[in-house]
Amino acid sequence: MKDTIGHYLRNLVAIVWNKFYFSKSYLEKFSKRNQILVLFTPILLLVFVNIYFLDIIQTLIEPYFKIKDNLSTLRTILMTIGGALTGASAIVFTLVLFTMQVNIERLPYGLFRKLSEDKKLLIAFTSTIVLAVSIVISSLIPNETWVAIALTCLLWGIFVIVVLFIYAYKRALSLINPLKQLKIILVDTENNFNKLIKQIKRIAQLIETKSVNVSENNSHDTTRLIYFQANPNWNSKAKQAIKYAISFATGYAEKGDHEVSNAALLSVIKINIFYVKAKGNTFFNSNGLIPNPLVSDGFINDTLEQMRQLVKTAIIRGDEQFIEQSFSAIHQLANVYMNIDYGTHKTPKSHALLALRYLSEAIKSVVSHNMTDVLMEGTRILGKSAQILIIIDDPINITTSVGTIEFLACMGALQEIHRPVTMVAMEQFSALTISLLGTQDYDIQYATKVIRNSILMISKLYLAVPEPASQRIHSYYLAPYYSCTDPNALSSKLVQMANTILEKDADDTDAILVISNVERWADGLYRTEREILLLSIEKRSSIFYDILNWIKSTFEILLTISNAPACDNSTQEELQKHALWLISTFTFIPSDKESATFVENYQFIEILFETAITSYIRDSEEAFDTVQNLLLEWGFKAGQNQAKSRVQEKSIYALATLCLTTNNFTPKDLKESFKTLLVKQKSINQELLQEVSINIREKANLLHKNEYSSSIIEHYMTKTDLSMMKELLMDLSEVLLKNHNQMKQ
Repeated sequence: MKDTIGHYLRNLVAIVWNKFYFSKSYLEKFSKRNQILVLFTPILLLVFVNIYFLDIIQTLIEPYFKIKDNLSTLRTILMTIGGALTGASAIVFTLVLFTMQVNIERLPYGLFRKLSEDKKLLIAFTSTIVLAVSIVISSLIPNETWVAIALTCLLWGIFVIVVLFIYAYKRALSLINPLKQLKIILVDTENNFNKLIKQIKRIAQLIETKSVNVSENNSHDTTRLIYFQANPNWNSKAKQAIKYAISFATGYAEKGDHEVSNAALLSVIKINIFYVKAKGNTFFNSNGLIPNPLVSDGFINDTLEQMRQLVKTAIIRGDEQFIEQSFSAIHQLANVYMNIDYGTHKTPKSHALLALRYLSEAIKSVVSHNMTDVLMEGTRILGKSAQILIIIDDPINITTSVGTIEFLACMGALQEIHRPVTMVAMEQFSALTISLLGTQDYDIQYATKVIRNSILMISKLYLAVPEPASQRIHSYYLAPYYSCTDPNALSSKLVQMANTILEKDADDTDAILVISNVERWADGLYRTEREILLLSIEKRSSIFYDILNWIKSTFEILLTISNAPACDNSTQEELQKHALWLISTFTFIPSDKESATFVENYQFIEILFETAITSYIRDSEEAFDTVQNLLLEWGFKAGQNQAKSRVQEKSIYALATLCLTTNNFTPKDLKESFKTLLVKQKSINQELLQEVSINIREKANLLHKNEYSSSIIEHYMTKTDLSMMKELLMDLSEVLLKNHNQMKQ
């Protein structure tokens, strides 16, 4: 019973506290949203109450002031307090203004002057003087009938003067707050642009637009354009505001106050937003044939140039945080410029591309200063910008960004300190590839080729770096693109995309678009992957395993997408052709002793078997035949090394399992293939052949003991008809033994 009551009381207390915190939070939010209402409502109520009871107060206190000398004493008090408040007002505001000016004296002159002449502060000062003088004047009351009014003036005067003192103090603190100063700059700039736009609308009827030669197919605002041409200094205040914001960023970054420097850079971005909005549809882009003087924008050029100088200054100081802030600011400026309306469809975002070129050069300038973290962040920012460009603009325009990312990634191969940058770069290439696959209205083939070439260049440079046996340098730093286990790598994202496509209906336009883009991306993919694959074998690199599995995974993804409901027959044929060419890269793997030994360390036979199973499931007969033939030839070629005699055995088990699992070929066909190959391979090690034959016989007699093997081949083998499997293995062993005996004779 006591436990029940205690539990009830604890719940009750918890409920009460919950209600209290909820009410407190609600009141705080209400106060912030309705500051004027919360502040003036009590004051107005007091004023009305004071007015209502004024006659009653007069009735109560009037007899007291009829006494001799009491009224004179009141007059003296009023005059003394009023005079004191007048002096206090002058002293307080002198100190406030002096303190404010001392704190903002390092500001640019124009901003210093504006803040020093703050109207609200001057009005507060004037009001206190007026109120203090009013109290002095109230001492001139003629008789006791005015006492209530005089006392009311005294009390309210003191109250309001104290409130104004507090307001002036807080206002001064606000004005010397750099964040507030930046806000003032933004508000003034926005108001200036809004007034300008209103002015243009009001005089639009007086502006002659016939003199401007623009195409009938565009939507340029000729009225606004003519006004801007007639008034070239229309944006001078905005330019000045940019200089102020840059000055803030530089000064406070030097002091180590990066919160203010970041706010200043955000102000630069907002000013550019105001500018783009104000300029409206008066931006032009080059057609590539005829030079157009209206293409260049002085305001944007000045902004980007000042940002370039800002980065240069930050590099000289070695201020990594400020450099990253500057990179982010240029990136956001590029995003602002991507929203510019050029009046025509599918027009390159030239100003955004200009900003991205500035960003690329700014990031490159950091390379020689060994700021790895800055380069990593710069690479991420550049990748994000390129992704946005893919969505908004023609993907072909990402080549500059891709080239810079490639340059930064390659630096990791040349300088060990920059290797983490390579990982970030490979992440960006993975993300860019996925973004390209979702692009609408544009051909992505060229952009994907540029990315593939960059991947090839980076891989070549890294594979040229010696890799100690105890380290997996190549695999570790190239994994964000080639890994099949990393959920953020390209392969995992492609699998997710393929699964989503399979769920779409045949008439789903988004699925049809992505499938088409995948087909363009896969075209020619085998060339770069074959080159990297062979180079990884030559260098005995750990990345071989990742590329091997990446090729297998991509092959499976292409076949999966080719069987999607939204994939038409023509695209299906192309996807299966690309998949076949991709998996055919395995046929180029060298079978010499050292290469075969290296390759088989990564379970190559198992991977070929899985690929064959996938080909069968996805109804790709050509791919299945290719892998089947490769299994047969690789087993005999690579199996010639005595130390690797299991290679030949595994290939035979894989082929036998495929024969009984897929029914794509009969046991008779398999035996004939063996006989044909044995005739061609005259240099086969006969002793090894005899050993393999004996091992196969032993395997045939122990099939029931393979249920728990980790091998995928063993797993599938136990799922077949074991009696048929035993018979087939015995027959294959007999073929090998018979060939051995014939060669011995």
